[in-house]
Amino acid sequence: MNVRSWLKQNKAFDGAAILADLLSVDQTWLVTHEDDGISPEILHEADLAVSERKNGTPLAIVLNHRDFYGRRFIVKDGQIQSLIPRPETEDIIDLVKELKPATIADIGTGSGCIAITLKLELPEAKVLAVDKYDYAALVNKNAEALGAEIEFRNSDLLSEVNERFDVVVANLPYVDREWSWVDHEALSHEPDAALYADKNGLELIEKLIDQATAKKTCKYLILEADPCQHEAIKEYASENGLEFVKAQNFILEFKYI
Repeated sequence: MNVRSWLKQNKAFDGAAILADLLSVDQTWLVTHEDDGISPEILHEADLAVSERKNGTPLAIVLNHRDFYGRRFIVKDGQIQSLIPRPETEDIIDLVKELKPATIADIGTGSGCIAITLKLELPEAKVLAVDKYDYAALVNKNAEALGAEIEFRNSDLLSEVNERFDVVVANLPYVDREWSWVDHEALSHEPDAALYADKNGLELIEKLIDQATAKKTCKYLILEADPCQHEAIKEYASENGLEFVKAQNFILEFKYI
C-alpha cells in the first residue's frame, strides 16, 4: 500500500499525523511522497495507532508526545502516564519569565513540562519538580532529551519541601466530577488523579495555599484553575495573606504581602 491510499482510508482519524510521526517526517513530506510504498512494519504500527484513535484515545497518548511551549514532551513511560500538556498552561511560563526568579518549584509536575520549560527559558534558575506520584523516570527522560538539569522530588504538595523559593507554580487537579460542561468521556484516557479534585475542584489548590502560607514557602504563587473558580481562589488566597496580582486566561498570580 502506498502513502496516498493509506491516508485516504484514515484521514478522519489523524492518519497524516500518525504516519508522519512513525516515518519521522513532517506532514508536507507525505504530500510530496504520495506514491511511496509503506513498509509492512510501519503499516502495522500505523493501523494499530488508528485503531486506538477510533476508540477515542487522544492523539498525544497514541503518539506518546505533545508539544508544549515549542518543545516535545513524552507523556507515558511504561505504566506511568501523566496529564497531557495543555496550551492554556503555557501562560504560566510567560508569567514566571516576567518575574525572573532565581529559584522555582513546580508542584504536581506530571510530565515535567512546566519545570523543564522554565529551566530552559531561565537557565540560571534552580528548579525543583515535585509530585506525589512516582513520575521521576518520565520527568528525567524529558529533561535528558531536552538538556535540562532539574531536581525531582516525591512529595504530597509541600509536605517534603522545606526550602524557600522565589516562585511556586502549580497546575494541580481542579476539575469537579459534577461539572456538566466537561467532556468526562474524553478525559477518561488520562489519570483521574491528575484531573479531579473535591470541593468544586478546589481541594488541592486550597491545601497548597495552606501549606505555602504555613511554611512561608514563596514570594509568588502562580496557579492554574478554571476561570469559574477564580473568584473563590482569590477570596481564599486573600484570607491567607496573598495579594492578587493578575489573571491571564486560566492562570492566577499572587504574591505574599
